[in-house]
Amino acid sequence: MRFADLDGTTIDVYQQNTNMDDEAAQVYPVTVNTLLDNALGPLGYYGAFGANIHTDDPARMARTKR
Repeated sequence: MRFADLDGTTIDVYQQNTNMDDEAAQVYPVTVNTLLDNALGPLGYYGAFGANIHTDDPARMARTKR
């Protein structure tokens, strides 16, 4: 989605929503497959997808701080 200036003119700044994350109990690869199927299939949805994936491991970090 493009942002707009105060007068309504679109500007070259975009916002992308997060479709996939690792904290909402989404099922993988079902989530990815559904997004791709809808983008490539007859529904013709757009195919730009955002993912919010955490690479830290709080349990491991807690063990190493002991």
